Parts: sequence; structure tokens; C-alpha cells
Amino acid sequence: MSGTLPEIPGATPPDPKLKSMWSLGIGAASLVLGFVFLVPVIGLILGIVALRTEPEGQRLAFGGVVLSVVALITWAVFVGPILELIGFSG
Repeated sequence: MSGTLPEIPGATPPDPKLKSMWSLGIGAASLVLGFVFLVPVIGLILGIVALRTEPEGQRLAFGGVVLSVVALITWAVFVGPILELIGFSG
């Protein structure tokens, strides 16, 4: 035995840019769903993880991080004051 796994016909290896692609998709969705605070946070965390672990997908991950940060800034500028105005402040 050589210690390697046997080849499975028709099987494809996992995509080395999967986290990066998810980060970009969630970052883009967070611009639309930015009022939900959790969506851009997930995109940001996933993008940072992808930047550190996926060298092939760094451009996609960087795009996801940028879009998530823009959504978080938009949330802080617009939604935060509105929530405070209607009485949801701590």
C-alpha cells in the first residue's frame, strides 16, 4: 500500500476558493440585507478567515471583506441612530 486514497471516478476535489466565494456572496448580500446586523459580520469573519487560509482566493475574499465593512458602516450610520430614535438604546 502506498498510503494514498484510491481515485474515485467522477469525483472532484473541493474548491480551494470556497470560503472566498462565500465571503464575496455574503458581502454582496449584506449590502441588500445590511439592516440585519449579523449578515455583514458573518461575511467579514468568513473573509478574514479566507484571506489567511486560501491564497488562491485572496481577491474574492478581499472583495467580501470590503463589501461587509461597507454594509457595517452603512448599518452604523443609518440603522443605529434610527433604533436609538425609536427607543431601542441600552
